[in-house]
Amino acid sequence: MNENTFDRRTFLETAAAVTVLTHMEKNDEKQIPEKKSPLAEIHVHHDTSHTPSSILRVANKYNVEAFRGKTEEEVRRIIQAPAGCDWKTWYDHMKQTRRDYVSPEAIGELVEDILHDAQQNGVDLIELRVSLLSTVQALMENLGIKDESERWKYATPVLDKIIEAIQKCTGQIKADLVVSLSSQQKFKD
Repeated sequence: MNENTFDRRTFLETAAAVTVLTHMEKNDEKQIPEKKSPLAEIHVHHDTSHTPSSILRVANKYNVEAFRGKTEEEVRRIIQAPAGCDWKTWYDHMKQTRRDYVSPEAIGELVEDILHDAQQNGVDLIELRVSLLSTVQALMENLGIKDESERWKYATPVLDKIIEAIQKCTGQIKADLVVSLSSQQKFKD
């Protein structure tokens, strides 16, 4: 890992400390708060938050052909867009994560991994956004289902597995959780 790489907590605490110190300097206060600043991750879309290791773990468990035989670094190059790329390139890379959406169970496990990742990074509050229809559309495409009238048949078990993943993490993670559920399809190819 690059020695200039920060985890989210270190990065945001440093930014918060600079803000606090600047504010305190202006007010001629001499104390530095001892308590760690809380870390909140807001507007976290579930389908852009899967780590390469999570994608690979779920792919291996559910035999996802798109990632079969890949290393974690190869998965990283597939799902993470290069820095400074345009929106379409970024979106194309993000859609690759959805290739792991092969069952409601796989989707639930990926959501669970996001919450555990937040815990490992010291997140105190996470606002998780779930686009139900985009997720279900990706599942249907991966299963070869073309009949759009089947969408709600799959939406219910997907939502159930997402809720189960959240419930499973209750008590295991200390972060507060806000879940936003969207059922619109805003972006189309």
